[in-house]
Amino acid sequence: MGNNYGPKIVTDGLTLCLDASSSKSYPARNFVSAKVYSVYSGGARSANYTVQYSDDNSSWTTAFSGVCSNEYTTPYSSCGIKNNSGAGDGSYGNHRYWRYVEGSAVISHHPRVSRIILTDINGVDYAFKVYVADNCSDSGTYIVGTVSVDVGGTTWTDLSENGNTATLYNTTYSSVNSGVIVFAGASNGKARISSLTPNITSTYTITEWVKRNNTSYEFLWEGNTGGSKPAIENNIFYHNNSNRGSLSVSTTEWTYVVAMFDGSSTRAYINGAEVINSAYATANPTVTSFTIGARDSTNSYDLNGRIAAVCIYNRALNANEVKQNFSAQRDRFSL
Repeated sequence: MGNNYGPKIVTDGLTLCLDASSSKSYPARNFVSAKVYSVYSGGARSANYTVQYSDDNSSWTTAFSGVCSNEYTTPYSSCGIKNNSGAGDGSYGNHRYWRYVEGSAVISHHPRVSRIILTDINGVDYAFKVYVADNCSDSGTYIVGTVSVDVGGTTWTDLSENGNTATLYNTTYSSVNSGVIVFAGASNGKARISSLTPNITSTYTITEWVKRNNTSYEFLWEGNTGGSKPAIENNIFYHNNSNRGSLSVSTTEWTYVVAMFDGSSTRAYINGAEVINSAYATANPTVTSFTIGARDSTNSYDLNGRIAAVCIYNRALNANEVKQNFSAQRDRFSL
């Protein structure tokens, strides 16, 4: 294929590559500047503002702050920072949650901030409303409040050449370990590819970097709806809906899980070491859809944990290639 997704990652036969560490993979926007709008048009009115970002909607970091002043113009006059021209401009990374906070008066009467427009690194604007009525206090300090917005997307982009983009359902993003997708173990949280291209109809390798939080009954992934599935269910590897053996996926640390079929045998690896090698001579699987972090066929048994990267190959990797992939990213997960 000629492409290299990370240092020394094997790419030959790669059908799907999802990695939350890549800004091309995770869809949250990289904002670099902002405009602040007020609703007051009766004179010189100013107020402080602060814009913050978060990866988990609980721990917040200030991106930039300033003074909003409408300067006798229209009811929606622009102010603040725009087009990389102010001290608050910069690249803040692909953070999913943003909010406007504070609003203390600078000059007696002051405007109520009506909306924030964030501009991403590609020059595309994203607007979210704060307040729309000019009913500010006439004296003293007035706090207009806190309003947050989720700007994360609903897709996890395939980095291979096959366009197998996954749709995210009820998941969040965290920047830990260079970027991961967080699955809460409830509410049908999953990432799903409804139509895998090309289909897997014979040999395959499926790899996943995962960190489980508990020992509850859950699926790390399942391919295809129906009886021809391959899947990892808790600590069991299924091939063509048949139990091929057990493997231990840690609930305390990151684990690199690999499952494959070479045409005659099923094999599985944990952190580069082979744990299953079983002869198998019945029908090949058919994988036309694929679900990460839940069961494909019933949208249930949701994973409680984090997934950083998933790859599907249309061939069986050899033992050295498995170790190569593990070694390429083990430092990212402190292994």
